[in-house]
This record gives sequence, C-alpha cells and structure tokens, in this order.
Amino acid sequence: MHDIGRILVVEEDAHVRFFLSHALSSLGDGYEVLAMKSGAQALAAVAETDLDLLVSDVSPPGIERIHLTGAMRKEQPNLPVIWITSSAGAQIQEAAIDLRIDLLVEKPVEMVLLRETARELLNRESENVC
Repeated sequence: MHDIGRILVVEEDAHVRFFLSHALSSLGDGYEVLAMKSGAQALAAVAETDLDLLVSDVSPPGIERIHLTGAMRKEQPNLPVIWITSSAGAQIQEAAIDLRIDLLVEKPVEMVLLRETARELLNRESENVC
C-alpha cells in the first residue's frame, strides 16, 4: 500500500470531470485524485501506479471504459469501482454485474451519494490491506 490514496476519475466531459474530481478531493487529506479524459490516457497514466478507487463514466459509447475496468481489474482484482452513466441500458448493467462494479449510478450524479460511497469503498479497501 502507498502512503496516499489514489482515486482515478475517467470522464470525457471537462465540466463533469472537474466536479467529480472536486467532490472526491473533498474526502480529505490523504487522497490524490487523478482525472483523465479517456480510457487510453488513464491506462497510460496508471500503468505503474496502484489505485484505491476507479470512478469512470461508461455512457454510450462507453465500451472503451468497460474494457478499461476489465484491464484495471486484471492488475488489481479487488479495485473498488464506481460507474457513472447517462443511460444504464442492458449492456451496461450486464457488464456491471460481470465486472462486480460496486456502484452503478445514472447522471445527474448526487455528489453526496458519490462521496459517501467512495468513502465506504476506500475504508473497506484500507481495512483489507491492514
């Protein structure tokens, strides 16, 4: 485990990415929020970095993000994941079940729910490490 918790936010829309990052930054000291526009950027940036939480938009055409989650779970099988989508259609729901996504939430995102869930997942992750 590293000294600082790392949360990765992957969201194409710059404004939404900013608000998600800001909301998660408010969890307090000890967390670094990395914000990326695409799955490819995210994979490149975190190739050598362990994460504590992935928050990713999987709105159609979010297939790239589904593959991103799968790739990250190969490296970190117990990585907590929150998916955000504008439409939780059957394909997204099935993928969420298959990949054991911790929370699937539709936009607009309630920031209180996001922060509370993120805090619970991060606490669970730190308990598993100890």
